Amino acid sequence: MDALPDPDWYLDHVIVPSGPERHAIGPARAWQAGWEARAYEDRGSPSAAVRLGARQGFVITRSQARELGLSDAEVRRLVRAEAWWSPRNGVLAVHARPDLRRERAALAASAAVAARAHTVVSHRSAAVLHGLPTITVPTRPELTRRTDASTGRREQLHVHRATQIDAQIASWFGAPVSTVARTVADLARTGVEHGLIAADAALHERLVTTAELATEIAFCAGWPGLSRPGRSSRRPPQSLNHRWSR
Repeated sequence: MDALPDPDWYLDHVIVPSGPERHAIGPARAWQAGWEARAYEDRGSPSAAVRLGARQGFVITRSQARELGLSDAEVRRLVRAEAWWSPRNGVLAVHARPDLRRERAALAASAAVAARAHTVVSHRSAAVLHGLPTITVPTRPELTRRTDASTGRREQLHVHRATQIDAQIASWFGAPVSTVARTVADLARTGVEHGLIAADAALHERLVTTAELATEIAFCAGWPGLSRPGRSSRRPPQSLNHRWSR
């Protein structure tokens, strides 16, 4: 069984979710603290499937369930009893279907990335995992594929194709997700208002710095939705490039 976090870690990140630096507690930190508490409990679960889920976005694949000795009939029983939930075909959330739409979107995103190799949770789905505000909650998981493959809206997913280096990828309890800075840049490319509300929340809770945001915007300069440095932009003066380069 995996070792559980020490009591001081639990106090700093779950009971008082401001961390040892005692940053202000906002919605994003409170959101993460709730999942930290769930992961903490899951890692001490007697169920090997639940413990595994705590290391990969609270989901497991059906093949993993079989490897752990769970028959298909037992899995169906758990789903029918609403102890587990199946966000997508072939992937199981080792918890009941959440009542909150954002929690369902989070588990659907981690299930989607578990089912598709070489993908990263991105855009609005990444914002959901980070606890950042979005104008709308995605109805289908949004992923970015890092290798040449078909993209677009398919299989109840929205798969983007874009360059993404390792430094732009974080982990949400084992599920690969775009970093906060990359997430804000991706959102900004879909509309300045999407990027601004996520950036303001992330900066307020010190999840990212202005320098990190400026670096990410520079990396993505010239991509659809972001102008190249030196070119005029159709955005108003308070655009993302202007605000983050001050």
